[in-house]
Amino acid sequence: MLIYAVKPVAAPEFHWEPLFAFQRKMAEGLHIPLCVLAAVALVQVIAPALQSKRRAEERARSPLLITLAVVLSLPSNALFVADCLHNVATNNLEYLRYLQPPMYLTFDEVRGMEALATRAGEDDVVLCSSFTGNYIPPRAACLVFAGHWAETLHFGEAVDFVGEFLLPGRSPEVLRAALDAAGADYVFYGPYEALLAQQMMLASENEPPEDPAAEFREATRGFLTPIFARGDVTVYSYSPDAPVFEAPVVPMTAAPDDPSTEE
Repeated sequence: MLIYAVKPVAAPEFHWEPLFAFQRKMAEGLHIPLCVLAAVALVQVIAPALQSKRRAEERARSPLLITLAVVLSLPSNALFVADCLHNVATNNLEYLRYLQPPMYLTFDEVRGMEALATRAGEDDVVLCSSFTGNYIPPRAACLVFAGHWAETLHFGEAVDFVGEFLLPGRSPEVLRAALDAAGADYVFYGPYEALLAQQMMLASENEPPEDPAAEFREATRGFLTPIFARGDVTVYSYSPDAPVFEAPVVPMTAAPDDPSTEE
């Protein structure tokens, strides 16, 4: 990374192409070289400057200074570690309101994604919540309609669309129209989809059903076929050619132009 900082200064007139594409996650490890540089400066620059050349006994201040620096850095590190452990214990529950994905999945969710990987192709689209959509692409060679916030086109619209799709009380005709609009081939319905359905009902000041998953399964019986079902996870395959009863379709939020995938 040093070349990117030095090159414009050393040769500002030289127009050069980047050696590789930068990613925002490169900054996540920036604290490591900063700590190394700070330690070198503390030992090689600051400590010798504070030592007295006349009194040898004052040279003992160097270990004391280093120890003091380590002790002062402990509270912030302890707080960071405690916060991380708390998020692991709650599985990021407090951050779901900010659409942050969970820290880990259940065994049923993982098995459902493995089952999806055996059937879905690289051009197939999976409709699910963004919480689940963050984990599907690494495990199944397919696209997700709503996934990582920075790698999903029109992320806000995609999340709203999925929320309306999962809203209990939708007629089969409306649900099918939503699947067609999203270009979906599969639907992943797990605990986070049920949670999103309940939250959508509460946001609309309605009482959520006792079992949103069962209501969704009943409403989509004619055109969604379960290919995996275990515990509170069901993976459906969409059959667009299945017959459907004629009924007025309630308008829904328009689907984003393209689905997304993530690395």
